[in-house]
Amino acid sequence: MVFLALIVSVILAFAGVEPLSTAKDDIISFFHSEATPTSTYTSGSTATPRIIPTKIPTPTLRDPSWDELVTFLASDQTDEHDYIYGSFVCADFANMLHDNAEAAGIRVAIVTVELSGYPDYYNYGIPSNTGHALNAFDTTDYGLVYIDDTGLPGGSSCSADKIVDVSVGNEYIAESIFPCTWQSSTWPSVGTVTNVDIQW
Repeated sequence: MVFLALIVSVILAFAGVEPLSTAKDDIISFFHSEATPTSTYTSGSTATPRIIPTKIPTPTLRDPSWDELVTFLASDQTDEHDYIYGSFVCADFANMLHDNAEAAGIRVAIVTVELSGYPDYYNYGIPSNTGHALNAFDTTDYGLVYIDDTGLPGGSSCSADKIVDVSVGNEYIAESIFPCTWQSSTWPSVGTVTNVDIQW
């Protein structure tokens, strides 16, 4: 009997009998709005509906201690790549170290510096006023440190992980973090820092 009453109510609702017809419209409208994705599409438009995706949470990045940073750099192989003028240069090293650090959960910045008096040791034709790229890490115990991972042309048997002071007005002279016993830990100057830009 209840089933028969339900069927009759549905028939009357679709036949336009009030208040059953209004209730039917409200129910259909509710389920339709729940099923319709957020979209900029309008009826008759030739545009493709734009569905707003669910935001995927990014992993939380953290500032490392100095020891954690050194451990990461010791295992990272960015500095082992050859510097190849015109195809793999300082910006490529900085981007690679950036991506590897973030993959390890470490917060890192890309740093660009402007230099004057660049000596162009390898005669590539780089002007004396030029730019250079490296990275920065805000360590929990030593504060902001600048790491230059740019390797050498033809590679090297020594690590190219370097720490450097990039204060405006100072010479850009890097120090090896893992120096070879037969090599000076101080790298040659590549000019004077005239500007610094940090992008986190």
